[in-house]
Order: sequence, then C-alpha cells, then structure tokens
Amino acid sequence: MELEKKTIFWNRCQKSARPVGIFLALFLLWSGVLFPLGRKIQEGCRQQQQIQQQLQILAAFARQWDPQEAQEAARQLAGNGKELEAPQSREHWLEALARTADCSQIRCLRLLPLDKNGKTGEIGAEVVLEGSYPSFLAFFQQWEAAFPGTWTREGRLESREMGKTLVFQGKFLSGPMKSSKSR
Repeated sequence: MELEKKTIFWNRCQKSARPVGIFLALFLLWSGVLFPLGRKIQEGCRQQQQIQQQLQILAAFARQWDPQEAQEAARQLAGNGKELEAPQSREHWLEALARTADCSQIRCLRLLPLDKNGKTGEIGAEVVLEGSYPSFLAFFQQWEAAFPGTWTREGRLESREMGKTLVFQGKFLSGPMKSSKSR
C-alpha cells in the first residue's frame, strides 16, 4: 500500500511538472529577453516624443517667422548701430547694451553689472533678455558690429510659449579674452 502511494505521488508530480516547466520557461523568456527589450522600446518612445516636441517648437517658429520682417529689422538696426559709439565707462556700456536691446525689440528683464575682474581685466554684465528669434539675431549682429571686443559667456537660450519667444540668460563681457585653457 505504501508503495502504491509513492508511485501515485510520483505520477502526479510528473504530470504537474509539465505546466510548471512551461511556466518556468515562459518566465525566463520574459525576464531575459522581453523585459529588457520592452525597456529599450520604452526609451525609444520617450526619445521620439522629445524629438516630436522639438519639431513642434521649430514648426511654430517657422510659421511665425517672416524673412522680410527680419531683413527690415536688420536694416533698421544697421541704421541705429551707426549712432552708437564705443562706451567710455561701465555705465555707458550698460546703457549701450540696454539701448541696443531696445532697438532690437528685445526686453531686458535683468541687467546687473559685474565687478571688474582684477586678474583678467574683464568688465561685464549679467543679463536676462526676452524676444523673438529674428530680434535676437539682429541684436547679436548689431552688438558685435558696434562693440567687437565683447563676447558672451555662460549663455543659455530657452524657448517659451511654443517657440514664440526666447529667453537668453548669460553674461556679456568686455576686455582681453583668454583662451579656455587658461581659465
């Protein structure tokens, strides 16, 4: 009787081992292949969404950008740029920066003078500017033409309102420019 119980138990184990083996094989397949593949697909979808958002911002800008208006603004700024002269002091330099931004239809949200750097002789201002892309192009063109010894550092350009306005945060500096290796 005891031998019959062992054989019955053993037969049941053999019969139930098939579903367990199939379940184990599916689990290993899912955890070893399908789960990592799903994560890669999810990452690809996330990157695709980011690209789609960037394309939407560019499309919004392309819809609102008028090349004739940009050329007209550049001509107007070229005329206004001739009136500007090289500033003698930091206050004049800051006024010229604000005046150039105003001529370019760019709003100065913040314009803070920086202390003169004793090591390098640089003077400058920390700025936050807001405007459209064509206005920024015209502003930087005019500023570079009027004050060739200036440059920007730590600048960051962000898009707002689906690409309609841009915000520039950074530093405008003037003085002897050193290479990035010596900083």
